[in-house]
Amino acid sequence: MLPKIRDFNWNHESHISSPLPKKLPGDPTPEQILHMEIVSEDLRDGLHGVERYPSSEEMLPYARSLYDFGISRMTVGIFPGESYIVDKTIKKLLAEMYEYLPHAKPLVLCLASKNSLRWSLECLEYNPNLEALVFMGTSPMRRLVQQWDFKEIVKRLGKTTNMAVRAGLSVIGASEHTSQTPPHELEEIIKTQVGNGATSICIADTIGTARPIGAYRITKFTKEILKSIGHQSVPVEWHGHRDLGNDISTSMSALSAGADRIHTVSRGIGERAGNTKLEAFVLNCNQILVEHGKETPWKLKLLLSILQQYEEITQTPTPSHGPLAKRFNHTTVGIHADAIEKTHLLADEARKNNDTKLEQIYEIMARTIYSAVDASLVGGLPIEAGVGPWSGHKNVHLAYRRIIGSASILDITIVEKTLHLARTLGRELSKEELKKIFLEETS
Repeated sequence: MLPKIRDFNWNHESHISSPLPKKLPGDPTPEQILHMEIVSEDLRDGLHGVERYPSSEEMLPYARSLYDFGISRMTVGIFPGESYIVDKTIKKLLAEMYEYLPHAKPLVLCLASKNSLRWSLECLEYNPNLEALVFMGTSPMRRLVQQWDFKEIVKRLGKTTNMAVRAGLSVIGASEHTSQTPPHELEEIIKTQVGNGATSICIADTIGTARPIGAYRITKFTKEILKSIGHQSVPVEWHGHRDLGNDISTSMSALSAGADRIHTVSRGIGERAGNTKLEAFVLNCNQILVEHGKETPWKLKLLLSILQQYEEITQTPTPSHGPLAKRFNHTTVGIHADAIEKTHLLADEARKNNDTKLEQIYEIMARTIYSAVDASLVGGLPIEAGVGPWSGHKNVHLAYRRIIGSASILDITIVEKTLHLARTLGRELSKEELKKIFLEETS
């Protein structure tokens, strides 16, 4: 017979201690965003999704970039068992972070076991700022296959948390598969870990099963449990995944339910489908702040360079599409290029009339009339136009403006020749091909 054991579904399954919400907020408030901290999982969970483990010499500059951007909390490792290289690298990175980034707050993951705790305490010697996320898998199916008893799990979580705190290690209470764990069991876990000294609680949507309603519900439930035991000031963290593509929506929903910290990874890199995308999360939060006239807490101009830096240390190619991907500010469609070029012409006219304010307005419009993201705000170039079989005259004008300079002297024969080549080949022309045409025709 098949075992009658299944995981709890926070998205739709009812429970007496956690009713299904009838309404969800559309967005987190600006105040919730400004209160929230981002926790970088780039140097831990993100690396579980790539083929090589970077050196500390590669990771330290990246950690500095994250810190400069506005992220001080960074998870840098998990108990590596017998992996000598990983163990040595993590400890070296922790020591270097303490020397060069003394105000950063590194984290390691600590399984509720003697060996993992011993390793975490060794790491503490390299960086006194270290925090440990103490966890075990708690979902019914995970317990079944691992042959773990729930009472024994709670006992181990409490004991490991207590021993870590007594040894001087700040602890984040956590569980793996939190979003598949029943409410009454999660309540016991939270109370046990906080009762033994955990200073925050992390909700892990380990395999990305949550939808916005589930993320909101479990976060709200966790906040309510903490309040019921007089620990409402204990921060709640959300660690999401994008197996179903819900990483941003669940993170925003958890934030709107009161989550104090959100875990992210640049480009969403990570095991399986990956983690919550840093860039998409930040862009959405920033948009809400802008709409309410609030200043962003992050140095957005560093965002593109951070993504590029992470791609380099993980040896991961830049994706073609997605937020701040390779083509995020690129168009080959004629009607789009027409609007962009006409806005540039309006800016040129304002400049001739010495109307600086109007010129700036039109320049912003040129960057955003066909893009939700102003590339200049994130350290990128203005929107670019390519020339392909679906392009028009203005695509050639914009391409010329980008490659050569002002398109005011661009002859119609060059435009027609460029479009003819793209339509004959049936593809977008490369920058080199465009440059060759432009230089040949103008020489």
